[in-house]
Amino acid sequence: MIQGPKETHESYFLAHLTNRYLEQRAQDGEPFCLRVDPWGPHQPYYVAPPFARTVDPQKIAPPPNFAQDYSDRPAHQRWCLDEILKGATTKTWPQGAPVVARCYEHIARVDSALLTILDTLDRLNLSENTLVIYSADHGDLLAAQGGGFDKGWILVEETMRIPLAVCGPNVASGAQNEALVSNLDIVATVRDIAGSNWIVEIGLEEHVSPA
Repeated sequence: MIQGPKETHESYFLAHLTNRYLEQRAQDGEPFCLRVDPWGPHQPYYVAPPFARTVDPQKIAPPPNFAQDYSDRPAHQRWCLDEILKGATTKTWPQGAPVVARCYEHIARVDSALLTILDTLDRLNLSENTLVIYSADHGDLLAAQGGGFDKGWILVEETMRIPLAVCGPNVASGAQNEALVSNLDIVATVRDIAGSNWIVEIGLEEHVSPA
């Protein structure tokens, strides 16, 4: 666990930059296309109060394939898993469960920070004319597929399936779609909607470039 107010941590800092940018756009009325990239959740999981120690590792069940044996898999997959597990310090589920719990807490911290952006859109009356896409670049083994962590080089369900939620104009609340999509579709969709507007990436510093 690390100390300090949650606002001093990376995801909240990025949210602060984003909210400041939205304030400027609300004032000048300029259209915008904005991408916000929190660093986490990635190991090591830096979690501060009030999120730290909110998930009990003993209440988390191991993934069904935690003890996966890759003896019947292609050689490439066996090599990938061996490389992923070679430096692992968690060999048993009691060792891995606390790491998974810290990851869940880190996710809660990131989501809490991102929610401040939605609140800002509401406060500035921008929500009704702003499309918000929530997704990720990859998944995480998170102790699945033999007990590995991070994405590694192995293409399995846990690393390939990522969250995708959308809200905004013409998006029905609670609607679900079973169509197969990839993160490449997100880029094309944003391009179609944004047109020639400016794209701003909020990272540890602001980068502005034409779309």
